Amino acid sequence: FPPAPLSFGGTYIDHSQCRLLKTNLGNLRIITPTQSVMDRLIAAAVWNEPQSLDQAILVAQHQEKEIEWAELDAWVVKEKIISKKEVVSFYSEFKRDLPAK
Repeated sequence: FPPAPLSFGGTYIDHSQCRLLKTNLGNLRIITPTQSVMDRLIAAAVWNEPQSLDQAILVAQHQEKEIEWAELDAWVVKEKIISKKEVVSFYSEFKRDLPAK
């Protein structure tokens, strides 16, 4: 797991925004499915990585009910990646309209 502070693009994520997984060895903070999609989308958009786009799609497909679309929409606008072809392709895959700028 990357060292703190955790961020996706320029958006800082406080540790309290992560999920807490309780294990026999103690608690483990993990990112949410929405945060995982953010991580893969920013990599796809900034570094033009097709594999990162594929990973974002796979996470969202397998965790679709867990994706916080309003949070993701706001983040895409804030990061100014809304017009990147990878983001357009991601939203198209889920038949979702791009958020308003």
